[in-house]
Amino acid sequence: MAGTALAVMKPKADPDAVEIGKLWRKACSSLVESSKYYLECGRKLAEKKATLKHGEWLPWLADNTDVLGFDTPQTGGKLMKAAKLNAGVQIESESDAVEVSRTMWGHTTTRGTTGTGENEWYTPVEYVDLARTVMGVIDLDPASSDQAQSTVQALQHFTQADDGLKRVWHGNVWLNRWPA
Repeated sequence: MAGTALAVMKPKADPDAVEIGKLWRKACSSLVESSKYYLECGRKLAEKKATLKHGEWLPWLADNTDVLGFDTPQTGGKLMKAAKLNAGVQIESESDAVEVSRTMWGHTTTRGTTGTGENEWYTPVEYVDLARTVMGVIDLDPASSDQAQSTVQALQHFTQADDGLKRVWHGNVWLNRWPA
C-alpha cells in the first residue's frame, strides 16, 4: 500500500479532563488579567494622589475604603509602587503575572528551606534567646534535631526518629512552627 497514509485515531478526551483543562486555562488567564488590573489600579491611584494636596491622601483613602475595596494605605502604596516598577511591561503569560504579583506583594525571597530539598528549619538564635528569657530553661524541644540543639539547648529533645508526637511532654516546651 505504497503512498497510503494511515490515520491514527485519538481516543475521545475524558469529559472531566476537558472541564478541568478549561478551568485551568481560565485560572491562568485570570491571573494574567488580575495582574494587569492591579497595575492599572496602581496607575490610577498615583494619578489621584498627584491631584491631592499634602496631607489629603490618607484621609481620601480612608473616606473611600468601601468603594476602593481595600482598607490600608499599604495596599495602595504597593499597587502604586508596582505600577511604577512595571510601567511599560507587557504581562502576557502566567509566569509574567506571577513575577509581578510576587514583587508587588513582597514575596520575592525564598524563606527557610523552600527550594533547597532540605526539610529542616532552624530558628534564628535571637528568637530562641527571647523565648528563654520568658521561659527560663527550655525543658523539651519535641520536634528537633541534634544540629538545632546547638541553639535551642533544651534539657531533652526528640528528633524525627523519636517521633515527638508519640511522646509525653512536660515542663517548658519549645515548639516552633515556621510557616511553609
